[in-house]
Amino acid sequence: MKPLDQSENRWVPVKDNSVTAATEKKVNSILNKMTREKFEKLAGQICDIPIESRKVLEIIIEKVFEKAIDEPAFGGIYAELCKRMADRVTPESFIHVIPHVNSKGEGKSFQWSSDVGTADTEIIGPYPTVKECTEAALDGANRPDPVIRGDMEMSIDSLCIRDNIFIKVLKPKNETEDNVFYTVFFKMENAKECGLELSDNSYPSAGACRKDAVKKNSFKRSLLNMCQLEFEKSDIYSEFKKEKKLFEETKSKLNQKEQKDKEKDLEFRRIKIKKQMIGFIRFIGELYKIRMLKEHIMHECVRSLLKIKMTQDDDGTYRLANENEEMDGEDHEALCKLFMTIGSSIDNDKSREFMTVYFRKISKMTKESSLNSRFRFMYQDLIEQRGNNWETRRQEETAKTLDEIKKDVEREERAAAALSAGGGRGNYGNDRRGSNTGGGGGANRRASYGGGGGGGSNNRGGGNARGDRGFGGQNDSRRSIATDADGFTAVGSKAGKQGSSSQSAAPHVRVLAKPTGPPILSGDKLKNRIRNIRQEYLADNNESELMLAVDELTTSPDAFKEMVGLNHMQVLEGKDSERPRIIQMLVLLSQKGKISQTHFEEGLELNLECLEDLKVDIPRAFILTADLLNALVKIQAIRASWFIGVCKKMENPESAFDIMSLMGAKMSPADVRSFFSPVEKTIKEIIGQPQLEQLKSSW
Repeated sequence: MKPLDQSENRWVPVKDNSVTAATEKKVNSILNKMTREKFEKLAGQICDIPIESRKVLEIIIEKVFEKAIDEPAFGGIYAELCKRMADRVTPESFIHVIPHVNSKGEGKSFQWSSDVGTADTEIIGPYPTVKECTEAALDGANRPDPVIRGDMEMSIDSLCIRDNIFIKVLKPKNETEDNVFYTVFFKMENAKECGLELSDNSYPSAGACRKDAVKKNSFKRSLLNMCQLEFEKSDIYSEFKKEKKLFEETKSKLNQKEQKDKEKDLEFRRIKIKKQMIGFIRFIGELYKIRMLKEHIMHECVRSLLKIKMTQDDDGTYRLANENEEMDGEDHEALCKLFMTIGSSIDNDKSREFMTVYFRKISKMTKESSLNSRFRFMYQDLIEQRGNNWETRRQEETAKTLDEIKKDVEREERAAAALSAGGGRGNYGNDRRGSNTGGGGGANRRASYGGGGGGGSNNRGGGNARGDRGFGGQNDSRRSIATDADGFTAVGSKAGKQGSSSQSAAPHVRVLAKPTGPPILSGDKLKNRIRNIRQEYLADNNESELMLAVDELTTSPDAFKEMVGLNHMQVLEGKDSERPRIIQMLVLLSQKGKISQTHFEEGLELNLECLEDLKVDIPRAFILTADLLNALVKIQAIRASWFIGVCKKMENPESAFDIMSLMGAKMSPADVRSFFSPVEKTIKEIIGQPQLEQLKSSW
């Protein structure tokens, strides 16, 4: 049979982009409403957006990324949003494994695609069976004309590539009859034109194909790629610098008004670019603080900003390989902002040598007279902040809830009112020589006759002949002080006014501290407190002090989950002599009922999912983690079903096999049976039957 000639106006399917446009509009609408107070509700709405293709996922990430850069004060909120999405968004919803089939319909090899959708403008059909859809795609002579899909919602029934033709079979969602199918197809050389992108590699099995697809299309991988592309831009100021240089060369040809307008425009753009750079640096810092980015990535960022490379001597000491490359002005500010964001997290025992090298160069730059004085002072502040355990002198601007803003305003109003009351008539009573004029009561070395507000006092504890009442006043011990709902003295309250004398003092204002329990800690303060608790326990091994210290964390949300995660990291990164005692501490806290099973599982989950990445920096990560998990299994602090669920999320099944093998090798046969036997079927799904048999033999 002579093959059909393709006409110039042959039918080619057209992809409908209305879904991506609608998604972009919806994401923008939600992010524009984002505040700390509405975070839970809006984060849920973002996570609930159906993701039908990688393009949709990239749009969501791109929009969150842009907002985080444009609004640095909200960087923490957007980083937390990314963490929520990483936990909830799975690529399985938009990944499709496509077999290359022969004439019998048997799959010979497989490729994956992340952008096969159902929003085709035109479709061909209907047909009563999938087989007839396939035959229509292969028989160009008898295929009917395409029809407009309109508002008809479709679902994918099957996908395949046969005889170099991509064939997609669709089924209407709301169709009452089962035997109604439509198809879309095209030759593979037209794939790009039709909006189809396939994996570069082919795979011998559908399982291997899907695993690679999940790994390469995860939310975390996509976010990391976007961060890397943004950071690796050679020079974000390059176009701006070229335009400014051109302006300097040609401004003599412009009149005064044109020069001023151009200067304003260039300054506006410079400020905008700088804001974007600082916003990006702060955002990746916030991502690192919640363990969305790994520590070695942050070290690469620091070295890139410092323009240094490092080498390691034979004795293990790190030194600068080059330090003469000049830093740009924006690099100085970005470096300071990065350290202010991540300093308390990255300045740990493992990174001590790196930090020493970094701050050696920073200290050197504070003495360089050629460097702008503003940058030198910024570096001096940074060195001082590090010496002060990364406590900032000024509170960092962050997003707040309406309640927090309201309390801030009330606090400022009380302080202003107290200052105003103290600076009025009562000031007369502050004279060291005493005063017989009303007011707050003077401090006199001999005696005091003033003080309608509270009586004078001297170094013998006495007042005037009338004691502490002052002129016509009441005894201070019986004074009634009106307080508001928060436990503070009500400013301007009549309670506490003295007598009816014309010499009576101004109202005596006293701010009473509201009784509180342990402080609520979060962020860096919480991490520092957890670190201090561990260090104190390792130093004196005092169980009772440990319990009291841990009890103080009960008011802080997520404190115990954070405690588990940070101490697991310390087991990986700490000294060999400390590791058994840190594990012993966690076991003790579990046995005493301080840390629950839920805390252990939530605190360990993210670390375990990223164990393969951690192994790059910590070769013994799997062995050390297995030691901790075995100790928790013995006291039933973690469940087998949870552990296997985490193993399923690992990018590489080999990682799951390795950790289970290491755990089983150090467990008793009874513990192995009780922990792993109930989930043996799931283990088989993760690692396959051959490796399961190998695993059981090693146990």
